[in-house]
Amino acid sequence: MKCLSFLQLIRWKNLVILASTLLIIKYGFINIFADNYSLDHFRFIILLTSIVLIAAAGYIINDIQDIETDKINKPNKIFIGTKFSISQAYNWYFIFNISGVLMGFYLANFLQKPIFSSISIIVSFLLYFYSTTLKKTPIIGNILVASLISLSVLILGYLDLILNVKSNDLGLHYLLFELIFEFSIFAFLINFIREIVKDVEDINGDNKLNMNTLPIFIGIKFSKLFIGFLTLLLVIALIYFTINYLPLNTIIFYYFIIAIIFPLIYFAIKLYFSVSKNDFGYLSKILKICMLTGVFSILLITLSIKNVI
Repeated sequence: MKCLSFLQLIRWKNLVILASTLLIIKYGFINIFADNYSLDHFRFIILLTSIVLIAAAGYIINDIQDIETDKINKPNKIFIGTKFSISQAYNWYFIFNISGVLMGFYLANFLQKPIFSSISIIVSFLLYFYSTTLKKTPIIGNILVASLISLSVLILGYLDLILNVKSNDLGLHYLLFELIFEFSIFAFLINFIREIVKDVEDINGDNKLNMNTLPIFIGIKFSKLFIGFLTLLLVIALIYFTINYLPLNTIIFYYFIIAIIFPLIYFAIKLYFSVSKNDFGYLSKILKICMLTGVFSILLITLSIKNVI
């Protein structure tokens, strides 16, 4: 039972999505098309583990800082102070953070770019700064969390494809990195929208503790309009990509329409009618599903490209 509580504390489902995303990009995309990538299996696992550990530490410090708000927003999902003491939570936070940062140091030195060891330190600090300070400010905290998620995708693409690329592979590697960059934009937008939805869901607890999230700052009505606007931008971008870059009447073409675009349109419709905490919790789940279908689209894009080649 305590093991299950620990997994819930570190948001194991989110970590699985993060790890699956990196695994699919590495083995379902980069390794398929690039012969001279920088990260072998062992070094990739080091990078993956480092990212997951630092992310898990971020979830722990966030829960430590959110003990009072969670008593209002998520009374049935409080683990610190019930299943684990605050000191135990801090111990796990430091263990995960230090381990993740040390792995980042090792990888940077292996790639002979010691300056990149600072990335893991900066990300760790930003997650702490978000939980203690930025989470209480409108928009900035949401942008930071969404950026860090897409950053993990870009780090993999850059380290594996661009950092030590040979001149004869430059064109192919930049093309592959461009596709990864486009996916990172999708990841940023969908997670940015989800962060705002979660703030609307938690508005009661945040308001009672004088936090200044976007829904508190501009109200639920205007927050819904902003969410709707961002969703519209995302849908338009996906439709443009689907029509202009995917072969018509193929599995990948219909997959994008049915598994990604239609759910986002459904999300926008449900958003219009959403008023309660449960409504916005449901919207958050829809976006998580869209993120998953977006991740698996990478495999279909790979198959589509291989069929053309």
